[in-house]
Amino acid sequence: MQDLKITVLSDTHLGFDYPLRSGAGSRHRGEDFYRNLLLVLNQAIREKTDLVIHAGDLFFRSRVPDLLVNRAHEILFEFAESGIPIVLLPGNHERSLLPETFLTRHPGIHLMNHPRILQLELKAGWVVIAGFPCVRAGIRDKFPGILQDLHLEVKGDCLRLLLMHQGIEGAVVGPADFTFRNGPDVIPFRSLPGSYHAIICGHIHRRQIIRKDTGSGTIPVIFPGSTERTSFAEKNEPKGFYEITCSKNDDWRIAGIVFRELPARPMLDLVIPASVRSLEEMHLELARRLEKIDPETIIRIRCEDHLTLKFLNRPFLDRIFPSSIPIQIAYPGKLFSKK
Repeated sequence: MQDLKITVLSDTHLGFDYPLRSGAGSRHRGEDFYRNLLLVLNQAIREKTDLVIHAGDLFFRSRVPDLLVNRAHEILFEFAESGIPIVLLPGNHERSLLPETFLTRHPGIHLMNHPRILQLELKAGWVVIAGFPCVRAGIRDKFPGILQDLHLEVKGDCLRLLLMHQGIEGAVVGPADFTFRNGPDVIPFRSLPGSYHAIICGHIHRRQIIRKDTGSGTIPVIFPGSTERTSFAEKNEPKGFYEITCSKNDDWRIAGIVFRELPARPMLDLVIPASVRSLEEMHLELARRLEKIDPETIIRIRCEDHLTLKFLNRPFLDRIFPSSIPIQIAYPGKLFSKK
């Protein structure tokens, strides 16, 4: 029997920093997120993958303008026309419900807007996906009941996957390597079932794989991470998606998991020393630093002396920085963007 290939991605956050007004300037990053989604889907077509799974947070919030929803759905519809099925799970940003239009009624698009078991017959065999939308409060106590409701009673040989969008004990995030531990909104690692061949999970923006020991082997808990950086906490994290190869002898097994990196904008903290005391000095300092900066970089400006913040108004920044560079200013206690 031939291998089965699955492309897994998550947290695309479409609509993030997307300008809806004409003439809103070019410092916005909205196109970056649509671009990376298209890169993943086009790669899946080139590699002739059998299935694509999106593990939540397709959009950046629950109420998304129709323009952005329609654009996303057109992309999904065109992809589904390639003959590759795509499964989409609602995340916390969508408040656990993905918007539906006539385009998402394509037979190759499968929205999991409620807990369900999805059975797909692919060329290499049957795939069964048990999934549920993001539970935004109290998942620790609710998880056992959800699993019971999703109890698999599938006859025949099939690849079994659990799909969710939650925090899981042991997952690591942020520059300080914060590790999820016990909490009402965290699934205890011991509660993860061992009856699936793999668990696919969104919500955690850092890509990682945790292994669960089932007694007779291990199963991977796969976090694809986000496809673009949404905060400076992610500035050193590679962004991308996973390609999973599944093989079958007597039973299915995960034969390989490969991370494919996507282009993500570099992020830089630019610290202005307290010695800068005038507008002219600020201009010279920024111009000097700019010579060594990639024009696609996202910059966050920090001032050692808050009194120098008065120089950082939009007209001044527009004279210094190319229009391709999004700029944030770190204010004491607040963070504003200059776009």
